Parts: sequence; structure tokens; C-alpha cells
Amino acid sequence: MDFEDILKDAGEFGHYQKSLLFKFMVPTTFASAFYVLNVIFMVATPDHRCYVPELASLNLSEADIKNVAIPKLNDGTFSKCTMYAQNYTELVAKYKNTGEFPEVKIFGKVIPRRPELTCSHGWVYQKEWYEETVVSKWDLVCDNNYLPSLVLTLANAGSVLGTYCFSAMADK
Repeated sequence: MDFEDILKDAGEFGHYQKSLLFKFMVPTTFASAFYVLNVIFMVATPDHRCYVPELASLNLSEADIKNVAIPKLNDGTFSKCTMYAQNYTELVAKYKNTGEFPEVKIFGKVIPRRPELTCSHGWVYQKEWYEETVVSKWDLVCDNNYLPSLVLTLANAGSVLGTYCFSAMADK
């Protein structure tokens, strides 16, 4: 007696089989969607700027730090990968004793074009939407900004390859 003969006697695709399918397969489908879409949130790139350790010790707002240390782009936004090349230690020491930091308000207008350099001390990430992502944990920005896309590509390629390999194994 073959399996097909037993299945015919038990009822091929009746109410019991349909209820099993609904009870187990539908929730599994929704759970797997969360797993697949989770990768997208893990590689999200939060807003960021260069970290300037000398300015971190001062009680300056985020906007003030950007005005002093981060160049503006042509579209009016601040650069995410460069900072002004200047001696911040000297600048901070000059105004730390007075408790004032007047350059914050007028710095961009005093010297419109200053030399720039790439971020050398890492980045500061905004935590408005994400506390931490793979991008912010491993600094996958600027020169490494291609890596999050590579992670998504490899995850999808792994899904395709895994589906092909494991479906063949499941059929045996």
C-alpha cells in the first residue's frame, strides 16, 4: 500500500487539511515577512555629521556645532562626510574662559570658504528614528556607503540560493 492510497482513504484535501494549512502556514508567512524586511531596517542610514571631539565638551547645540565645524553644501544642507580643517583646540581655548562662543553665530559669514577634510574622528548619528543600526555601529557611511547596499544584495542572493538548495533537499 502506497502513501497515495492511504491519503485517498483519509481524504485528500478535506476540511482537516485546509484547517491545518490555515493554522500553520498563514502565521508562518507573516512571520517570515518580518524576518525578510528586518534587514532593511538594520541597514538604514541615520542622519549624521563628523564628530569633532574638541567641540563635544562644550555646551553647544547641534546646530551651533554644525555652523562652526561642518561645511554647507550647495543645496543648503550640511555635509555628512567633511568638516572644516581648522585648529579646534585653539578655537575652543580662546573662548572657553569667557563662556562665550561668538564664532558660532557668525563663523560661516566671516570666512565663506575654508579648507575641508574628511572626518577623522568618526561620526555623530541622529537617534531620532533609530537608536542604533548596522550603519551607525560600524560607520558604514561616506567612503563605506556602498556596504549597506551590498548587505541587502547578499541577503537577497542568499534567499534565492537557499530557496533553490533547500527546496531540492526538502523534496528528497
